[in-house]
Amino acid sequence: MRIGAHCGPVLVGNLGSRDRLHYTCIGDNVNFASKLEGLNKVYGTEILISEDMYQHARLRYLCRPVDFITLKGHAEQALIYEPLGARERIRDQAVDAIRLYTKSFYLMSADHLKEAEAGFRAFLELVRDDKPAMRHLKFCQERLRQLDEREPQQHQKEFPN
Repeated sequence: MRIGAHCGPVLVGNLGSRDRLHYTCIGDNVNFASKLEGLNKVYGTEILISEDMYQHARLRYLCRPVDFITLKGHAEQALIYEPLGARERIRDQAVDAIRLYTKSFYLMSADHLKEAEAGFRAFLELVRDDKPAMRHLKFCQERLRQLDEREPQQHQKEFPN
């Protein structure tokens, strides 16, 4: 089972014609929650929440950032989170590991890829087979490889023989 949670105004009720009514919920906020539900499969998570839900949940629940996504028809990116559990029920070692993951995530977001790569490696030593961390580690490695391949070409262009 996968869950996507977002909050905001929606249209709820019987929609259709007199002959065929269907009780449903529609709107951008419903679509966002549905998108989050589907993204769980991509990230290997069970629950994803929006920034709006995170603001409501963050004091009671430990959550970690998962990624920035862009919704169809929207220009701005949205940060999505994975809730990990009630704060009072999570051990200190797990909280420390999530701090390491979160620091690495924001380093990656700021293009500090070497530091982020090292952080994700360290996190994966503590929490093996964590899908979001493995995904981010792979992104850092691929991006660093691309930058390394591009660098010699730039020098050749700047200093022709």
